[in-house]
Amino acid sequence: MTQLTNKKFTLIKHPVGDNIKECFKMQSESINLEDVPEGHVVIQNVYISLDPAMRIWISGKPSYREPVKLNAVMDAAGVGIVLKGGKNLNKGDYVTGGLQWQQYAVLPENQVMKVDQLSPVYLNELGHIGQTAYWGLVDRGHIKKGDEVFISAAAGAVGSLACQIAKIKGCRVVGTAGSEEKVKYLQEELGIEAFNYKDVPKGEMKKVLAKHFPRGIDLYFDNVGGEMLEASLDNISLEARVVICGAISQYNSNKAPQAPRNYIRLLFKQATMSGFIISNYFSRFPEAVKEMLPWVQEGKLRGRSDIQKGFEKMPETLEMLFTGANKGKLIVQVSETQSKL
Repeated sequence: MTQLTNKKFTLIKHPVGDNIKECFKMQSESINLEDVPEGHVVIQNVYISLDPAMRIWISGKPSYREPVKLNAVMDAAGVGIVLKGGKNLNKGDYVTGGLQWQQYAVLPENQVMKVDQLSPVYLNELGHIGQTAYWGLVDRGHIKKGDEVFISAAAGAVGSLACQIAKIKGCRVVGTAGSEEKVKYLQEELGIEAFNYKDVPKGEMKKVLAKHFPRGIDLYFDNVGGEMLEASLDNISLEARVVICGAISQYNSNKAPQAPRNYIRLLFKQATMSGFIISNYFSRFPEAVKEMLPWVQEGKLRGRSDIQKGFEKMPETLEMLFTGANKGKLIVQVSETQSKL
C-alpha cells in the first residue's frame, strides 16, 4: 500500500457558549507515501488527547498560543506508530507529539518524541498532563514538605496527579470535585481530604475553606478560576503561592469574569500568583520523567484515563470535559490495529 485515506476534523467556526460539536467537520484526504517530504515521517494515530484548553484554542481569540485557524485540522497531542520512518525513527517505532485530530499524521521527524511503549501513559502521567502537574507544583508553586495544599478540579486529569505529587512531597492536600462519585475517588483512592463544591451554598465557599485550612492555604493549584479563586485568596497564608493552571469555570462563558475582586490579599499576605504554559517546559520534560517514572512504577502516581473509542465522535467526546461526564484524563482511541503498508 502506497496510499492512505486519512479522515480528519477541521474547525469550521468558533464556538459560542457550549455549542462545541457544531464547530467541526470531518473530511477525508489521500496521503501518497511516495510524496512524503524528506525529513518527515508518517504516523498512525492510536490515542488522541482531549484537554479543556482546547476550548481556548478554538475561540479565535488571542491567548497563550495561536488559535486554531478556520478550516485547519484541530490540534491535539497523540501517541502513535511510525508507518514510514526517517533518519532516526524506524517503521514500527512508537512516538508521541502533536498528531492532531486525524487518523494519520505527516510530520517533521524532529517534532515527535520516541517512547518505549504504545500507551496512553504518555498522554497522562508521563505526558503533558503529568508534566503540567509536576512543573506547576515544583517550579511555580515551590512546593515543600509540610505545605497545606488546596487543589480545585482535583478529580480531573491534571488535578488528580497534582494531588498525588503533593502527597508524595509530604504535604497535606484538600481537593474539590463536582460529584459524590469523584469525591469518593479522591478520598478512598487518592487518600486526600475532599468535598463537593456543588454542596456549598452560594457565597459560603470562603467559610468552608477556612474550616479546612485554619492555618491558611500555603499553595493553591487553581484549575477553575472565578469564585473558587476568590474564596481561596481570602484564605491564603503568609507568603502563599497561587498557581494558575486553568480556569475551566470561564471557558464556555460569554460574560466578563466577575472574580477575583480581592487580589489585594496577595499584597497583604506577601503572596505570589503566577500562571504558566507547559510548552515552555518541553526541554525539561526528561527531568520530570526521571523523578516521576519511579513513582509510576511503584504505584505511587496513578493516572485515571477515560478512554473513549470512536474517531467519528471526537467533537461530542470533547464536550464531556465541560459537563463533567469524564472520569479522569479524556483520551480517544482512534485505532486498535496497525495499518499494513
